[in-house]
Amino acid sequence: MPAAINANHLARWLEKPAHGYIVKKQTTSKEYSKLNSNVWLKNTRISSHIEGYYCAIQEQEINTRYVQQKRAKAGTTVDSLCRHCKKHKEDICHIIGSCSKLCHSMYLPFRHDQVARLIYMEILHTQDPQIQMRQPEEVYRVGPIEVWWNKKIACSPPTPFNRPDIVLWNNELKTCKIIEVGIPLDDNVGEAETAKHSKYIPLAVSLKRLYPQYFFECIPIVLGATGLITRSLTTNISAIGLNEESSTKLLHQIAEKAVCGTVKIAKSALTLIR
Repeated sequence: MPAAINANHLARWLEKPAHGYIVKKQTTSKEYSKLNSNVWLKNTRISSHIEGYYCAIQEQEINTRYVQQKRAKAGTTVDSLCRHCKKHKEDICHIIGSCSKLCHSMYLPFRHDQVARLIYMEILHTQDPQIQMRQPEEVYRVGPIEVWWNKKIACSPPTPFNRPDIVLWNNELKTCKIIEVGIPLDDNVGEAETAKHSKYIPLAVSLKRLYPQYFFECIPIVLGATGLITRSLTTNISAIGLNEESSTKLLHQIAEKAVCGTVKIAKSALTLIR
């Protein structure tokens, strides 16, 4: 009987056009990883408050101006434009991933940089698990590797994009991996992954001229702001040079950090300005 009840509830939920819209979009994504998407829900370290708020984001049940306009009584006028950029409709997807005014003030510090730091530290821990660091250093050397963090790279001829998130040099294997992080809306993950990879190809070509003995590779680490994990993401994390255990651990950590960042962005953006 419980199985029949659950199946009935699932069928009713799937019939609703708005509820579960984001999750439904995830499952139809070409690269959707059923095993890893929304894996954070199994993490006991995430509080019930964050879990509940995040599920409300996925269900588009956050009280944005767009939602207020939809639910306003007849004859009531509600401005649905974003309270920050004042250019686009303020739905929850706009707030957590598309507002130009929130990019540098919230998207980067609350979510992007937090995920990038986890990757940076996991790379260092492959050489020394005891390393502790509050803030990544621009250049850090440990064992045969050298890691650059958000370092501007001078090349000749100059390239338009010369400040990747992380550059990993291995002086023993003679490899250089340009790692770029992205956490767009779930709908844009595939496009963002392709763009991140292509963006730094000219930089890799310029560096190859300077260091012809090295093999260069561009690795995009892109996951959805509302929970989407792709199969290509697991492949790209492994390409960094981590073993299977470390890759799985890092995947779960960055998914959790992205979740918490998205919640913080939504709560902050919707309370700073009424």
